[in-house]
Amino acid sequence: MNKAIKNKSLQCRHIPQQKSLPYPKTGLSFYDTGVCQGTDTVSITYQWIFLIFGFVTITSVVYGLSFLINDKIDWKILLFLNPDSPIPAIDALMILITDFSIASFATVFVFWKIGYRISKRAWEGGKKAERFLKIVGLIFALIAGSAYFWAGYAHAGIFFPLALFLYIAFRFIANTFTHYNREELDRINLLFWITLLATILTELAAEEIIKDLVARARPLSYIYAFCNGGIRKVADEIVTGGYSYVPGHSSVFFALTTPLIFFVSRRAAKGGLLLWATLHAFTRVYLGAHFFYDSLIGAGLGFSMATLVTGIFGVQENKGRGNNSIMLPGSDINKN
Repeated sequence: MNKAIKNKSLQCRHIPQQKSLPYPKTGLSFYDTGVCQGTDTVSITYQWIFLIFGFVTITSVVYGLSFLINDKIDWKILLFLNPDSPIPAIDALMILITDFSIASFATVFVFWKIGYRISKRAWEGGKKAERFLKIVGLIFALIAGSAYFWAGYAHAGIFFPLALFLYIAFRFIANTFTHYNREELDRINLLFWITLLATILTELAAEEIIKDLVARARPLSYIYAFCNGGIRKVADEIVTGGYSYVPGHSSVFFALTTPLIFFVSRRAAKGGLLLWATLHAFTRVYLGAHFFYDSLIGAGLGFSMATLVTGIFGVQENKGRGNNSIMLPGSDINKN
């Protein structure tokens, strides 16, 4: 047996006449069928050591920042950002973003992954994945639209734009399987695993470690009953239980979007994703679910954790017009 093969931690069958797609940052190499060629044991060990060290460092820093909490300042900011009277359109938008951003983003990405598996295993898999995702998108859109009648939300109108978003998002990801080449799809698949790992680490740090250590009550908690009477409560999002530092919503959504922000090359796309994540963090303050400082640090936690994972295992930003760049569905991937 070849010595080079013996030194690999993973051994997979050789596939002749197929181009290997290297990812220099990770030491990983994938055939365009997705079969693992092998990984260097030492490189992988160092990567996971750096990841663990980075996770502990980020978690410790975020915990340390809890000692800078200033209730007096936080209450002033919270009351300033929380309107005294209802603004129906803004209230509805805040509810839509805070309740469905994470679920929508995660659902679309998970189904893209399912489509990716279909595209690799089936004959004419790309076309089958495209049809599958368009059908699933239509089903999700119909379910979301019908929620207007049965979900019991006071701001029930939010389900119509949600349905439209899901329909468009699923059609977009469906088109990737007929308009993107195999190398591009493999890179998005790697992005999926990076995003998943970043999200898990962020959730672990925020929900399982920091919240229990700091144990800061939410603004609407009975503990603050003497001063939270000035907070206007918005129907559909009145949260009194649990802890405020750090918010799971803000941290997790930044962890979800940050790898994609690094991945896309278009400035408009980067800006749109960053704006979405920032607005999502703001909704937690607007709705009185968290203090401003908590939401800010939560966003920093998610961004930092995702940056760590992307830096260790990540794909490079797409640039150029050649086959190494991700372009919008409908563009000619072979055009130079």
